[in-house]
Amino acid sequence: MSFWDAINNEKERCLEALPLQHRVYSYVSRGLYTEQLHRIWAYFPKDRVLCLKSESLKEELDETLARVCEFLQVSKFKGVAARTAHSLPYESRLTDRERDYLRQIFEPEVRKLEKELNWDCGEWLLPRRAAV
Repeated sequence: MSFWDAINNEKERCLEALPLQHRVYSYVSRGLYTEQLHRIWAYFPKDRVLCLKSESLKEELDETLARVCEFLQVSKFKGVAARTAHSLPYESRLTDRERDYLRQIFEPEVRKLEKELNWDCGEWLLPRRAAV
């Protein structure tokens, strides 16, 4: 199935997993982080949940691991080497149609997440197409 068909048919394909989230076909819904955070915060107070950007592990590994250890009140890790796992190249670039569709979904979500976590997530937004 093409990427376009997969993201457009996600809701129908995920019906079989309800009320849970489908582990394979939930391409877009897994990116709706505020919804997931609200479910976590229903069980754990906000100050007992540490939220991190995944890119901080890539760009600031030692500092990020230090924050995790401090949060957990455990000794700092020593000699941790960065590595990439479960990362595969994409088969093709996003088309303009796919980019516009995903922007419509994710831009409001990114803005909500910024407010919830007091973060700047502007770099997560897909660049707009250049006007022709």
